[in-house]
This record gives sequence, structure tokens and C-alpha cells, in this order.
Amino acid sequence: MDYKTKFYQQTNFNVSYKTRSTILKIFEDNWNKHFDHDTEYQFTNKVLHRTNLMFEIHKFLGQYNLDLDYAGIQFFTSNITQSSNTNPHVDVLHRQGLLPIRSRFNIMVLGNPLDPMFWWDTVKWGDSSLQKTEFSYKGNKHYSFGIKGENILERWQYLGQPSCIKQNLLIPSAFVSTHYAHALNLSKGPRLIISVPFDKEISDYITG
Repeated sequence: MDYKTKFYQQTNFNVSYKTRSTILKIFEDNWNKHFDHDTEYQFTNKVLHRTNLMFEIHKFLGQYNLDLDYAGIQFFTSNITQSSNTNPHVDVLHRQGLLPIRSRFNIMVLGNPLDPMFWWDTVKWGDSSLQKTEFSYKGNKHYSFGIKGENILERWQYLGQPSCIKQNLLIPSAFVSTHYAHALNLSKGPRLIISVPFDKEISDYITG
């Protein structure tokens, strides 16, 4: 396994035309407002009930002995007004405490595939340098493991030069490492990503 493969592995999987069309229809009113990159919960059940998305993804993941049991299917959306860097972080699953999300399978439904993803192998899950931060989201208490710094710019400066940068990542999908510090540069406009989290590193299920 080469150096870059521990950060990402691209695939040719895509959802069916019917599933994609239904998802875009469900989310279409979401793009009438501007908002930052975040997890989208509002339409999740509607998508899963109206499409074969779960079946399609489950069938594909079976060849890697992966399933949807760890955290199910998630959606990430944004509709920002200008291109910007996202906050560098290490992924966390909130379930009876804080659990690691070591990798994800991400599928682009809407957005700019040129948007790069960045990784730093100098900071990862469990490192003492990570700052545990409490925040409230929709009335519930949550925690994140952040990078040192008072703002996004300071955190990027603290991390320095990325270990890996990849453009054209989700064309149309990829496994990505999320237990190392990582971030994105997002284009302005609507973006919608389907994401399946795992408690496994990419090297646990992809070799070569």
C-alpha cells in the first residue's frame, strides 16, 4: 500500500440515476439559503424511505466486508457564498461516549469535484495535541476533537504543509481517511455528499 492510499482510495461506484434524481428533488429547497458545511439530518429518513440508496451502497460495500452498522448513512451539505477552507479536525462518532471514525465512504451527489481534500499525518485520533471542545447542536451537547488555534486560519498555520492533497477525489466516490487531521477547500454554491463512516482504517479493507 503506497503512502497516498492510506488517505484515500477512489472507486467508480455511483448511485443509480433514479436514486440520484430523487435525492436531488428532496434537497432542492435547501439551496434557497446559504449555510456552512455540516451534517444534514432533516431529510435523511425521507431519502432512505424513498430510494434504494441503502441497498445500493450495502451491495457495493459487501466486497470489502464493510457494512452500514457503525453509524449508518449520513449526508453532508453546504451552500457557501465564496470558496473557503473548512476547519481541520479529526472525526468523532457520538455514541455512548466519543468513538473514532477512522474512514468514510463518500459519494458526491452535487458539488464541484475539483474541490481538494487535505490530510496531515502529524495529528491523528488519540494525540494529546487535540483539543476537546464542547458545543451545542440542535439543543444537544456534542464534542469535537479540534486542532490547536483560535480560528480556522490559526489551525491551518499550526498544521503547516499538508502530507497529502487530492483534487478530483469524488469522481464519483472514494474511501477517505478521517482519523488523521483533514480539511477541505469548498467552492461556493450547493454541495451534497453521501457518507458512510467506519471504525476501520482504509488499510484494513483495501490492500495493494
